[in-house]
Amino acid sequence: MTTKGSELQVITNAKKLAGLGLDFNSKTQIFPISHGVEYLGWRFSLSPTGRVIRRLKKHSKTRWQHRLRKLRRDFSLDRIGIDLILRLIGSYRNHMCYGNTWRLYNRTMSGFVLTRRARQAGVPQLCGIGMP
Repeated sequence: MTTKGSELQVITNAKKLAGLGLDFNSKTQIFPISHGVEYLGWRFSLSPTGRVIRRLKKHSKTRWQHRLRKLRRDFSLDRIGIDLILRLIGSYRNHMCYGNTWRLYNRTMSGFVLTRRARQAGVPQLCGIGMP
């Protein structure tokens, strides 16, 4: 439902855009930022105090967790090396630095331990990767 004020604002914005040679298509929706916006794997919303909060979308979280499982499996089977895993984790960590994700990163990485199947009988080698 829209109010008269917001409809007037849409018409005013449409006229401004028309003056620039631009227009809305039928899919365009205008709504307050407090409803939240999804963009590039992030969900932007406003807190009650007006602060912009950036959280990772659920799909991005689950995709990364699946990727970690695959990396762990490939490392244990000696398909990939530790250098590739460190680069991928560093890339993801830098991506997560742009949002409110400190707790998510710690929860995800706290249980991430790499083990490589020993080539000879014995104890598997352990590599732990965590937050510095």
